[in-house]
Amino acid sequence: MKVTVSLISIIISFNVFSETYVCSQELSNFGRSGEIETVIFERNGNYFNYEFEGDLEVDVFEITLETESLIILTDVLQYGSLDVVFLNKKTKEYGRRFIKFEDFKDPGYPSYGKCVVVN
Repeated sequence: MKVTVSLISIIISFNVFSETYVCSQELSNFGRSGEIETVIFERNGNYFNYEFEGDLEVDVFEITLETESLIILTDVLQYGSLDVVFLNKKTKEYGRRFIKFEDFKDPGYPSYGKCVVVN
């Protein structure tokens, strides 16, 4: 009986933590009206792997905060900036912002779009 309960717990917890967010945004804020950009965030334990269409590398985001309705991911980049992603679990929306010191003087546009959760 204990083995069965343990096995069911492992299967349920594995399913909870194996999620992938496929997110898209329209790029008119970036001067590319009509173009759509798609990014993928895939949970891998305490991190999310990030894939961008056309990239050969997979980037890794740390889960900074997770609640019932929100996941905040961060990645500190070597050239002195911070990449922050908000994934809204309830509304299936995402927002993303690269932040560097110069942005405090002249902030640009953040990324915003909708997501589909798979897995």
